[in-house]
Amino acid sequence: MNQKMVFPILVLFAALLACSLPGSAPAEPTVIALPPTPNLPIVASPISQPQNPSAESTFTVKLPASACWMDSNVTVSIGQVVSITATGTINTWAGNDISFNDPNGQSENICLDAKCPLINAGYGTLVGRVEDQQPFRVGETTEFTAQKSGRLLFTVNDWECTDNSGEFDLVITVK
Repeated sequence: MNQKMVFPILVLFAALLACSLPGSAPAEPTVIALPPTPNLPIVASPISQPQNPSAESTFTVKLPASACWMDSNVTVSIGQVVSITATGTINTWAGNDISFNDPNGQSENICLDAKCPLINAGYGTLVGRVEDQQPFRVGETTEFTAQKSGRLLFTVNDWECTDNSGEFDLVITVK
């Protein structure tokens, strides 16, 4: 047996023996300082595991056009394949006729403003991201493999959300 291990075992044995002897309990708890343990590898295990890790989950989310970076309450893990489809019509400029679009955005009105979530993409395009990662174009449909674990967030490509109206209906499949 390793000498470094003998002393802590003896101290532990003495403490157990002292606790098992008859007599009155001490008024104050006894504190025993143990020497540092050698560097042993730490084996981490998850607190809980999914019952079926290969299971597919589907979520429906309504994204109001006036929501800037709405949390979908859908969490993805690294390596999961995420498929998103979207439908609906929104308006990005207080009901102006030239500002209606589907999730693919406005092809004739491109956002060049640095405040837009996705520069050089059409106003109103459905945009997503995982936590604080780079935004990506969703449009009517997209599929990707999660490179980071976290919550899915969504917005429409617009630098001002408060004058937007309408909503997109999203179906998110995580496998």
